[in-house]
Amino acid sequence: MENNWLERFSAEYKPLLKDKYDEFEYGLSCPKARHIRMQSSRNIDYLTELNNICTLEKLEEYDNVYKAVENADKIVESISFQTGGVYIMNPSSIAPVEILMSYMGENPVMLDVSSAPGGKTCALSDMSNRKGIIVANEISASRLKSLHFNLEKYGAYNVKTVSMDGRLLPNIFENSFDGILLDAPCSNENKIFRNKTVQAEWNKKLVERMADLQRQLIKSAFLCLKEGGVLVYSTCTLS
Repeated sequence: MENNWLERFSAEYKPLLKDKYDEFEYGLSCPKARHIRMQSSRNIDYLTELNNICTLEKLEEYDNVYKAVENADKIVESISFQTGGVYIMNPSSIAPVEILMSYMGENPVMLDVSSAPGGKTCALSDMSNRKGIIVANEISASRLKSLHFNLEKYGAYNVKTVSMDGRLLPNIFENSFDGILLDAPCSNENKIFRNKTVQAEWNKKLVERMADLQRQLIKSAFLCLKEGGVLVYSTCTLS
């Protein structure tokens, strides 16, 4: 059976975007730059090694975030990467973490509702200078393994993990957290031009189902906040 994902996808977005659709499609399909976030809590100079193997450009709007301009593929071969000194992640993934941390005081108690593979969780741990407590939740057993691997690799020792349906978190954690990050699971439109699984699975019913799940998760997450706490919601889904 032919997978007519592009036909289905464009049928949804062309009526919305009209003459902007071609630019929109190019934005999703064009090559992506590689960015890294450097750990700051270790007080180690990772730049010296990385500058010898690749060309980095500092992003002014973020702390400790760099764009790899040349030889980006060599980053994974570096000691800095292999020992958890740098994490490969997009600036859009770092933004919600920085926003949440801007509201946190000393020794915050935080929750990451849907945390695997752990990039945002590790960034929260690093930005809090390993102080306070972070509860990282991941319902998927297989994704929980990748979360545990990254927490150990990046030295996020102030993180404790739980594995449960995010919609049930208030049963245990009602009124418990100073800050909550909900990077909600989604229908992955951002990956549709590069991922055959997303191409095969994407349809309007999936979008509606994930939107309903996101509504349930944000309601549950809100109940887990202390009075005066802050909830940051993010998703990479366009729909």
